[in-house]
Amino acid sequence: MYAYYGLSSQGPRFAKFIWWKKHLTKIQLIQFVLVVLDLHHQQKLTPCPIPAFFHYFCLFSICSFFVLFMKFYLKSYIKQSKNILKIKTNCKDKEHNIIGIDVKIN
Repeated sequence: MYAYYGLSSQGPRFAKFIWWKKHLTKIQLIQFVLVVLDLHHQQKLTPCPIPAFFHYFCLFSICSFFVLFMKFYLKSYIKQSKNILKIKTNCKDKEHNIIGIDVKIN
């Protein structure tokens, strides 16, 4: 994750080296799910649970991060690819063949 932050802070000329940022976001979402599962295990299935206030504070924090990262993922990767696909299907030449145009919509 810090390698991504370091490369992206270097500017647009390093954008070709961070093709894996979509996958990093997926890994972070999986990490949040695993942390919630660990919190549940620690609270319910072990003989030494953590204090209830701390448990709910951590649960709220991790769930908030999950929601924020999921919104970012959907906005950045899912909706953008649907817009590009829609433009590709609407762009046809004279013989009604689909023209392969990649257009980025913000």
